[in-house]
Amino acid sequence: MTTTAPPHPTTLTVASVLTTIAAVEPLRVGVATTLPLPGSPREPARLFVLHFGQPALARKELLYAPHLQTILDGRTGAVVQHGPCTPQDLSVDVPPRRRFTSFGLTDVTDEAFWRARAEAERLAPTIWADYFDGALGDAPRARRATFLRDLQSSVYAPLWPFLRGASPSFFAWLERA
Repeated sequence: MTTTAPPHPTTLTVASVLTTIAAVEPLRVGVATTLPLPGSPREPARLFVLHFGQPALARKELLYAPHLQTILDGRTGAVVQHGPCTPQDLSVDVPPRRRFTSFGLTDVTDEAFWRARAEAERLAPTIWADYFDGALGDAPRARRATFLRDLQSSVYAPLWPFLRGASPSFFAWLERA
């Protein structure tokens, strides 16, 4: 009897995905990553992470458009693709190295940001599985709402168009009532 890999991520965590990415693109001062999010449901359980510039400047909100993308196999965590990307690759019409001078998170304290980020990281593997399974019942709907709320509190506003451009079907699913 032959068994096949499950159709969705089951053992990966956000930490394990980011550790894998660090092996191909060591984290540098001034570069940050998004949370891993699912790509197209037509692709076999792919997760993507965008890398963007975020210089560490005291009391200054500054970030740059994503410039690298890493795509992983959601079942194994193996890097499938890693390399440069432009805003146009992500369906966003801004110049490469576009500079944003605000994080756009009004009314979100640092404490609330990190709490929402931790909750989004905790929920992410379940959300990945729900998405790749096409789950739409009441429990998945509640998880989607919680995950979306936490993303909205922990993703810098200028990054939203890039995330949506990288995976429009995931965000359409996530926002489905």
